[in-house]
Amino acid sequence: MDFKYTIQETLEARFTDRSEMEDLANHGAMSGFSGFIYTTELNEFFNEFEDDIENYYYDMFGNSWIAEMSTDVTSLDELRAHLVWGYIEIWCADKLEEDEEEESYTDSLLTAGV
Repeated sequence: MDFKYTIQETLEARFTDRSEMEDLANHGAMSGFSGFIYTTELNEFFNEFEDDIENYYYDMFGNSWIAEMSTDVTSLDELRAHLVWGYIEIWCADKLEEDEEEESYTDSLLTAGV
């Protein structure tokens, strides 16, 4: 994967297909998707953006974030996979919601004749 400076830039460059983003947001990522299937891919992404991912989950769950995310996990590779997939699922859902709000705002401006 071609990493950009930030996790946001990397995901924006990777996810340009709205239907793929909808699938990830609605059905999850555990079954895998291009660039995030193999352990090496997942670990590479996690290692590149470890601080961002960990801070995100810390903000969401507080000090218990590792306990929350490691339920039924049997290895560190599996934990990293869950963290990456969960982050991407939520990122896709948030991005789709942002896009819909922007489209709605633009439509309201056009309707108002602005």
